Amino acid sequence: MRSTLLLVTILAVAASWLAVSPTLARNHEQLRPISVRGSGAIAVTPDLVTLKVGVSTRDPSPAKALKANSAQVTKLFETLERFGVAKRDIQTSSFSVIPFYNRRRKTDAPPSIEAYDVSNNVNVRLRDLDKLGTLLDALVADGANRLNNLTFGVSDLDQRTDEARKLAIQDAKKRAELYAKEADVDVGKVLQISESSTGMPRALRSMAPGGAPIARGEQKISASVTVVFEID
Repeated sequence: MRSTLLLVTILAVAASWLAVSPTLARNHEQLRPISVRGSGAIAVTPDLVTLKVGVSTRDPSPAKALKANSAQVTKLFETLERFGVAKRDIQTSSFSVIPFYNRRRKTDAPPSIEAYDVSNNVNVRLRDLDKLGTLLDALVADGANRLNNLTFGVSDLDQRTDEARKLAIQDAKKRAELYAKEADVDVGKVLQISESSTGMPRALRSMAPGGAPIARGEQKISASVTVVFEID
C-alpha cells in the first residue's frame, strides 16, 4: 500500500512538471545540435616594427665605461629623434654594469677585475617602415653595437582580427549548411559559439627600401571558432 502511494505521488509530480514546463520538456526531447569549426584569415602588410637597440661599452674604469656609454646612448636618442621616432615609442629595456675578471691569473692568485662592461638597451617602435633600413644604418654608425629582437606588427590589430573572426563565423555557417543539406535537415538557430584561437604567422614577401636589406613581409591574421547549431 505504501509503495503504491509513493508511485502515485511520483507520477503526479512528473505530470505537474510537464504541465508547468511543456516547452522545456519538448526542447529537451527534440533538440538536435550540429557542431562545426570555422576558420578565417586575412593577409595584411605590417605598418610598424619594434626592435631592441643598445650600446655596450667596456673599460677598466667603471666610471669611464659609464661616461662613454652614456654619451653613445644620448647620440642614439638624437638619431631616433632625427628620424621622427616619438618619445613614447622609446623605452629603456635594460641597464647593467658587469665586471669581467682576468682569466689569465695564476691558480693560486685571487681573482681580479680586468674591466667593466656597461650595457644600455632600449626598445624602439618605428611607425614609418620606409625609414627602417636607413635608420638601422644610422644607429650602427652612431655607435649602436647591439641590434636584435626585430618584430613587425600591425597598428590596427584588433580591427583586423575582427575581420578574420567574421570570416570564421561565415565559414562555420557554410559548413553547417553543407552538412545539413547532405543529411537532409535544416540548419536552425545558433546555440553556442566559442573561439578556438587567433594567430599571426609571418611570411616574408617585400623589402624595406634603402639602407640595410630588411624584409617587411606580409602577416596572416587568422581566427578559428566552434559553432553549435540547432538542426530541424
